[in-house]
Amino acid sequence: MASSYKTFYDLAKITIWSDAGGVGDNPARARLTLGFRDGNPRFIVFTGEKGATGAINFPMDYYTFGSVLAMLEHVIDCNPGEKFPIESLSPVYEDNKPVDKLRLNSTLYMGKTNEGVIYLSLIEEGKVKVVFPLKPTKWHTYRDSSKEALPAEFVSKKLARGLVLLLTNVAGNMAVKHADDEYNNSPRKPGVIKGFENANSGDGSSTPAKREVTSIDADAASILNDIDL
Repeated sequence: MASSYKTFYDLAKITIWSDAGGVGDNPARARLTLGFRDGNPRFIVFTGEKGATGAINFPMDYYTFGSVLAMLEHVIDCNPGEKFPIESLSPVYEDNKPVDKLRLNSTLYMGKTNEGVIYLSLIEEGKVKVVFPLKPTKWHTYRDSSKEALPAEFVSKKLARGLVLLLTNVAGNMAVKHADDEYNNSPRKPGVIKGFENANSGDGSSTPAKREVTSIDADAASILNDIDL
């Protein structure tokens, strides 16, 4: 995998598809994908249409991304018919300069259908509206111990929980990778801990600073003995 610094990735392997048949007269199926721009996460909907209306973006920082996943967890335990919109805002530009105004970029909806199926939908004015239900595909059937098919509402909850776990792990890995890429590909360089200035010299001269035993160390050792770890 190349550097994530100042580049973008769309993780095609992490994709939720719309129902078969596309939208309206459009034969292409829409898809919702997790992407990264300079290491920052975003949801991207490829509507299946070509040109300027072909993509909808919902950019985030990691702080917001974590809250979005927490909201999806909240939806799991909500009642059918409930939904929660999260708006993404962008700066307004005048004469090619940002001004003290914001405009609505896109809105991410997370909710449950009346049948209890959890869904995501990313909406932008002037672009096709697509809903992405979290439900089993035709390739997998979930059954109970009696080999009866499990209700779609039950499976939808499991799919949502699995999605939250998957996206959390992927985002954490990307954050660490981007930090490493940034230090290797930008003027920003890692600092050196005092006492370890020669640790990376490669000449064998590394001599970590001598560490003295303190009363705090003795107290910590006493605690460890008490709890018998």
